[in-house]
Amino acid sequence: MPPLTRTLSGTTIRSWWSDNNTIGVTINLHAVAKPLIRALHGRQARSLLKASETEPLSIERLELYVGYLRGNYIASSAKARILQELEERIRAPRFDGDVKAILYGLNPLHMDLLCHFLASEDPTIKLPACYIAQRVCIQTQEISHACLLECAVALLYSPYEVTTEAATLDSLAGICWRGFGAEIVANVAGSAAMPPARIDQLLSSVVTLLVGAWSFRTLCEAIIPGLGPTDIPAEPWTVMYLDQMLGNRPVVSRSAIWALRQTIAVKPIPSIEVVRHAPDIINTLPHNPARQQFACWFAATLILESEAFPYEGMERVFAGAVRDPANDARLRKAARFGIERAATRREYQLVLSRVNNSPGEGVMGGSW
Repeated sequence: MPPLTRTLSGTTIRSWWSDNNTIGVTINLHAVAKPLIRALHGRQARSLLKASETEPLSIERLELYVGYLRGNYIASSAKARILQELEERIRAPRFDGDVKAILYGLNPLHMDLLCHFLASEDPTIKLPACYIAQRVCIQTQEISHACLLECAVALLYSPYEVTTEAATLDSLAGICWRGFGAEIVANVAGSAAMPPARIDQLLSSVVTLLVGAWSFRTLCEAIIPGLGPTDIPAEPWTVMYLDQMLGNRPVVSRSAIWALRQTIAVKPIPSIEVVRHAPDIINTLPHNPARQQFACWFAATLILESEAFPYEGMERVFAGAVRDPANDARLRKAARFGIERAATRREYQLVLSRVNNSPGEGVMGGSW
């Protein structure tokens, strides 16, 4: 009898997918499965966001978002949409507690994830991540040195992109909200060989953020802490932010930078050193001589920088600072400089009034 032999059977789809097939499958399963997984997770993420639109954001819901953000097989578009949702909830909270849930839900447990997105080259991911990181740095009561260092490294060592540069600088300014954060940024910027022009832009962002919430009343109280309501002119602009009152944010930033340099009193001083000292001068407690000096130099500069600045009310504050025997010599010097600026402004206003009232004469133009 002839020996038994195996007869080849016809090939079928089932036989090719069999584990017993020694040749193996002819289709790359991963090439098919990964896009499908991304599509399914993306649909789930969009459904979750849609269902959450009319609900307060809880820590539990945030953890679901974080699960998608950490997923390896989640499309970048889905992650970008989640980050944009978090950014929108911070900028315009829909419910009480939204901002707190995001900020304290991310810090400190998920700061590593946020830092990862700060280094992203995808603008749709990096832009919302920069804003979220800035608010975490400013609005949370505690944040570790390690977290700030990781954020600074991610931002300063990521590739330069025009579309994300402003957001990057604003996020770095948020890190500089605290004194030790500014120290970290200054050190990392030095090791990263940050170009001088970019350092100047960073300084402008830092100062704009630090004095962004200052009003005329804040400025007066920074010079003489404890001023009562009757000591400050009761005008509508006393509670307006300075950049709103003057209508010129660059003027406010430029004046504050000059005032910081005068307060530090080290000439010439590199811009990165001004960044290093800025929060310890501007964000310090009342009755701090450095903060009082800064406020004097700052107000004195604004008197001639903007015609909208109320120099007469500020002049009375300067005079009070000069008369106070408890103030040190540097503070009184800054206050006297402010009085001189106010006198110059008064002379200008007088000349301008005479010219305007003289028949046949042109109106004096120009601005400070």
